[in-house]
Amino acid sequence: MEKYDPQSGDEASQWPEIDFGQPVVLEKVRLVPSQYPVGQTNHQLWAGDPDHNMFLVVELTRATRGGQTMEYLLPEVLPIIRSLGIVTVSSQSWVSWREIVVISRPAP
Repeated sequence: MEKYDPQSGDEASQWPEIDFGQPVVLEKVRLVPSQYPVGQTNHQLWAGDPDHNMFLVVELTRATRGGQTMEYLLPEVLPIIRSLGIVTVSSQSWVSWREIVVISRPAP
């Protein structure tokens, strides 16, 4: 389990990208935004394979508020990855994350 607390201090589109340093199999991602005001947001999870080719995993579009937990359980069919990026495409507030938790296991 990895935990990160990134803050961009700017408007969308901003993103943190996590490089795991080795191929992993992702199981779950938990995101907790720090935002004000409450409003509609659009976040995308992008994964990078061991050759650094990025692909969209999921798009999370919903009304969010600061401190709200968003969890995404990744499907077993997701290929082995090396990195994960969280892109905020749109938001009414500055982009900031109170917490990013990634549950993963080493690739076979």
